[in-house]
Amino acid sequence: MKSKWKSALAGGGLGMVAALAPAPDAAASHQVPGFEADASRLVGAITTKGVVAHMNELQWIADYRDGNRAATTSGHAASVSYVRRKLDAAGYRTSVRSFDYPYFKLRGTPSLSAGGTSYVDGRDFTYMEFSGGGSAAGRLVAIDVQIPPPASGSSTSGCEAADFPPAGAEPAIAVIQRGTCDFSVKVANAAAAGYDGVVIFNEGQPDRTDLFPGTLGEPAALPTLFTTYALGQKLVTLADAGGSGRVEVKARSEMRKTYNLVAETAGGRADRVVVVGAHLDSVREGPGINDNASGSGAILELALQMAKLKIQPKNKVRFGWWGAEELGLFGSTAYVDSLSEQQAASIMAYLNFDMIASHNYAWLIQQGNPDSAADKVVEQVFTKYFQRARLPYQYTPADGRSDYAAFSDIGIPVGGLFSGADAIKTEKQARLFGGVAGQPLDPCYHKACDTNRYISRRSTLVLSRAIADTVYKFAMTERDIRLENIQAAQARVMTVQTGQEARYRGPHLAR
Repeated sequence: MKSKWKSALAGGGLGMVAALAPAPDAAASHQVPGFEADASRLVGAITTKGVVAHMNELQWIADYRDGNRAATTSGHAASVSYVRRKLDAAGYRTSVRSFDYPYFKLRGTPSLSAGGTSYVDGRDFTYMEFSGGGSAAGRLVAIDVQIPPPASGSSTSGCEAADFPPAGAEPAIAVIQRGTCDFSVKVANAAAAGYDGVVIFNEGQPDRTDLFPGTLGEPAALPTLFTTYALGQKLVTLADAGGSGRVEVKARSEMRKTYNLVAETAGGRADRVVVVGAHLDSVREGPGINDNASGSGAILELALQMAKLKIQPKNKVRFGWWGAEELGLFGSTAYVDSLSEQQAASIMAYLNFDMIASHNYAWLIQQGNPDSAADKVVEQVFTKYFQRARLPYQYTPADGRSDYAAFSDIGIPVGGLFSGADAIKTEKQARLFGGVAGQPLDPCYHKACDTNRYISRRSTLVLSRAIADTVYKFAMTERDIRLENIQAAQARVMTVQTGQEARYRGPHLAR
């Protein structure tokens, strides 16, 4: 998972800590109207052993294939083959669907110098993901920057072609301020105006001063770096004085092909589809067992137990194992983009499961579009499970950093479960869930140590059973929550960092 739901967690761990037990479907007060189907048989069939067995298999695949299961690698291909073999044997209709995605690999340390000073990678500046490879040396040109930053709103530096004076015959480097539009728009405008390289600096608003991982979303033509606001100020001053600089990014940036795996039940209404998804790829740094063999293994075991128990859903259930999520949600986005209008309208809800076995876990119910009554229903169905089981939980707001984003953007109700990434466990969370306050929820997030030796089996079981309960209730409901979504905003406006507009592609900010 890209740094999922990393920011603030909504308060309200409303449940009470209790011993783990299968969740009985009990009093009406603990049910959502229309979602009363008794899932206890399916929930009871979900075991730690069953889910962890799939995680162990994906660990073994990574062990024998360069230590990871990243998109376009043999580890990812073997992961797809493993999951598909299990589903085919269980009687599912499966398909592997290829799609193109942008690939980026840094091949050396980037460099930035200006006015006779060489700056430090990782402290003063960093590369922008999908930067063009190469170097550029020439005069610095400040592009409609605002220092100090605007008192309200955001800088519009570089968002319009008219912001850029012609670069001229001599090499030139555009110095652009973050704000308003995507980084990719700023770089494309610079390329169109004839510039040879780009430096984008942070905006200068509160919480917009430091370095962070940014992305251009797809391969760009120009070498592009990102700097702190402090360094940006220096570069602007130098540009105004007619100074020059040099940027270099040693990188490979190109389009590649990878895969999604989709399976669905034979039965169930095709005009009322419940899509259940998890990404199957890992980062290149490690095998990705919590992120996200855990979510992938949970929905695989759910699919297998549904087949074993011969469950006949009223609504069709479609499972998706997405590729290239870690690189920018590309698999789920490709799937949504491939849907016809009729196919999209047939999806009643999308349920997303990305990291459920975090070692220092919290049990987090992902909230969807706050303007959508239907998304609220999805949240309530998850919530009632934890209340019936007398288990603690908290809510976490959607910020567009996992595979639900593409579904939400076209108005499909979404929700999910998550046990935490690199956010620091609070004292309140330590009281609710145990574990160590002041430490990351997943200390091995995006690291080589994200292995099957460093997972929480308790969290795996609790969240896997919550998944089973909610999927079953959606599979059996006759209530069509899409009808409750008509007045909702169709596109989710994501906000982070003091309410300023931003959006993510995988782990990286795109704006």
